[in-house]
Amino acid sequence: SIFEPTFSRNYKERIYTQYYFLNELFVLIDEIYEIIKNNMTEDHIFLARQEEGRKIVASKLPSWAENMSILFPAKISLEQCSSGATALYKASLVSGESLVDLTGGFGVDCSFLSKNFTSVDYVEQNEELCQIAAHNFAALGLNIRVNNAESVEFLKAMPAVDCIYIDPAR
Repeated sequence: SIFEPTFSRNYKERIYTQYYFLNELFVLIDEIYEIIKNNMTEDHIFLARQEEGRKIVASKLPSWAENMSILFPAKISLEQCSSGATALYKASLVSGESLVDLTGGFGVDCSFLSKNFTSVDYVEQNEELCQIAAHNFAALGLNIRVNNAESVEFLKAMPAVDCIYIDPAR
């Protein structure tokens, strides 16, 4: 028929060869993925998360991304944390003797706010985030007490403070 395309034998052979090559490539990729998955250790996962974290915060918190002592949590915490510019702005609004950050997260806001206070408490219910924040605060030379606790319970038991900061996960 006039509407049916006609292809040369050479063209059909090239298409078949490309299809065969791509099919073999996909099989190889699947095999490589299985090898990686079956041989991945906790150290590999940790290193991959650190590299991913560094990339995520590179534009948001360049000084933290460049600091090789900073540890990074799971991606969701990095996506929800303030940028350096935003945290710096928030810090410009408050000062005093004592601060409690009741929703610590990755610790960005707390770290910036801490520069305007003599006594700072970071409160976070996630134990892993507390460990990362404690490490990072020390790496940044900050004197912040890290408390692994529920915010409401901590609030009930804490002494009076000049500033309570709350910025919950969205």
